[in-house]
Amino acid sequence: MIDKSLLEGRHRAVIDACRWLDSTHLPLHLRVVAELFEDTASNLLHLVKTDDPELTRAINRLVEAKDAAVRAKIAEGEVP
Repeated sequence: MIDKSLLEGRHRAVIDACRWLDSTHLPLHLRVVAELFEDTASNLLHLVKTDDPELTRAINRLVEAKDAAVRAKIAEGEVP
């Protein structure tokens, strides 16, 4: 989970985008994949202090990438 201190004072759009990166509800084998994207978002929030539309876009793209990576991990277990 993204450290709440990184979200304090942030624009609502940034906070809303970050909530989709929470991986605590996932089983462990999927959580380890999702946490890579959560960690990247945390690093971005630490490094980029200005809430700009491009930061929100970057976080939203991380959400999209996380979703795809988790689905790819789920697909590994499917038998054709």
